[in-house]
Amino acid sequence: MTPPSERTRPALRPATHADRERLFHWANDPVARAASFRPAPITAEGHTRWLDATLGSPARQLWIVEVEGAPVGMVRLDRDEERPREATVSINLAPEHRGRRLAAPALHALADAARRSGLSRLVAWVRTSNAASAASFRAAGYAADGEHSVEGIPALRFVLGLEPPPREAR
Repeated sequence: MTPPSERTRPALRPATHADRERLFHWANDPVARAASFRPAPITAEGHTRWLDATLGSPARQLWIVEVEGAPVGMVRLDRDEERPREATVSINLAPEHRGRRLAAPALHALADAARRSGLSRLVAWVRTSNAASAASFRAAGYAADGEHSVEGIPALRFVLGLEPPPREAR
C-alpha cells in the first residue's frame, strides 16, 4: 500500500452539528468500540449531548479529517486543565477508510494545528491490543512512554513534543 500523495494529504476542518450523524456512525462502528476504553455502544441521545458539549467547550477541539474534500475520519484534542500546554489526542477513521495509511498523516495535520494553538505536548492512550493505532502513532513521530492502565484496561501512552512554529508561520 502506498502512502497518501500530496493530492490526497488529509486536511482538517472544524466539526459542526451537521457532522452529528457521521460522527455517531463512526463512533459506533464495532472496531471503534472495541478500541475504545469505554466499549459499550453509544446512544443517539448520548452522542447528541456529547457533541453539543464538545462543540461548546473551549478545552476540546474536534475536527473532521478530509481527503480531497471527502470526510474520512475525525481527530480531537482535549486540553489538560492542570497542564494548559498539553492535550490528549483521539483519532477515529471511518471504517471504509481504514488501512489506507491515512492515520499518521492525519495525526501530523493535528500536530500542526496543536502547535499553532500554542500546545507543546500531545499525549495519546492506546489499548495494548490495538496494534494498528500504536503503529500509526509511532509513524506520526510519537514515542511510546510505557504501559499503563486506563479504566482498568492495559494501555500504552504515546507522547509527542511540539516545537513552536517558525516565526514567519505565527
